[in-house]
Amino acid sequence: MTTTPFTNRSKSDYLANLIRKRISDGEYRAGFFPSERVLATELGVSRGTMRKVLDELLASDQLERQNNGRLAVRSHVVEQHAKSKVMLAMPAWPGREFDFWSTAMMRVSREVGFSVRLVQYVDWEDPALFRDMDQVDGIVIMPVTQDMPKMVIERLRQCDCSVAVLEFDQTANWLPSVFSYPTSAMSKVVEHLHGLGHQQIDCLNCQPHDAVIGTRIGVWEDYLKTNELDGQLFNLPVQAYESVMPWSYKQVKQLISDNKIKNKALYCTTAPAAVGACRACHDMGIEVGKDLSIAVVSDEGLGPFMRPSLTSLAQPDYVELIRQCMRWVLDDQDGWRGPMVVAPEELKLVVGESTGPANT
Repeated sequence: MTTTPFTNRSKSDYLANLIRKRISDGEYRAGFFPSERVLATELGVSRGTMRKVLDELLASDQLERQNNGRLAVRSHVVEQHAKSKVMLAMPAWPGREFDFWSTAMMRVSREVGFSVRLVQYVDWEDPALFRDMDQVDGIVIMPVTQDMPKMVIERLRQCDCSVAVLEFDQTANWLPSVFSYPTSAMSKVVEHLHGLGHQQIDCLNCQPHDAVIGTRIGVWEDYLKTNELDGQLFNLPVQAYESVMPWSYKQVKQLISDNKIKNKALYCTTAPAAVGACRACHDMGIEVGKDLSIAVVSDEGLGPFMRPSLTSLAQPDYVELIRQCMRWVLDDQDGWRGPMVVAPEELKLVVGESTGPANT
């Protein structure tokens, strides 16, 4: 199959339509528009080509040239396509939990009628995190680590828009916080293993550390301490941007070979870690649910389709959680109304075949 290259005219039409769409989606606010050089670099064209496109948009009354020589979207065009813009800031590495939040945000944006600027950042010093903070009407952020620096907190509080935090309690800093799995629900997973007679419960984490993982490990540690139980933490995070499932399989297989998994119950922080562990057990002749009980906080939609099926908490309604969050983010006239924490009222534990009574 052959492809026809852009002609100069078709390329100009494509670029002009792309910029028009960005304008209609609210990408550019009144008084703000990227320079010819910035756009040419971003879109991979020559400055001459971009200049022709911008001249066309000037002639069609989409743009205007200000007294300082810079271009801007005309005010009547901005008003015509006025749409609130929300920044969703997420850690840059892959994760299904991140996908659930992002997908929910996109669905609610279509329902309500706002645009989403997805920002992926690596650490708290990543300039991508701060670049658009003053260009949006609301910010929803998932912390890349549990310890949010004071500088970042102050920067968020200084923003001229509403801010909400995902999966980490920042209510002490007057930042409303939204949770998919409240700690009270997560403890049900460890409690279930304990209720089956397990007195030693290990914890497996293969995910890069962030606020979510830190909380899930903390729930396990607190439960063991409160109930005077024993257990070992296998904290083996994969390198950022690598796949967790094969890494978990490899690590658990090695742990079994080295006879380091001595207890009969394993609490996993994420579904990929649990799936990899289950497969490793199968290949090493260990029957999950009989020889070793494996449970996970979230099966990420995979649990019922596995054999054995995974014991985990039921999936929360991410869309409804985002709806609640956005009702405030887009209408913060009188400050946050209601509890500073938004979370599911109740999450049931779905008991699968992966857990069973302790062998005595």
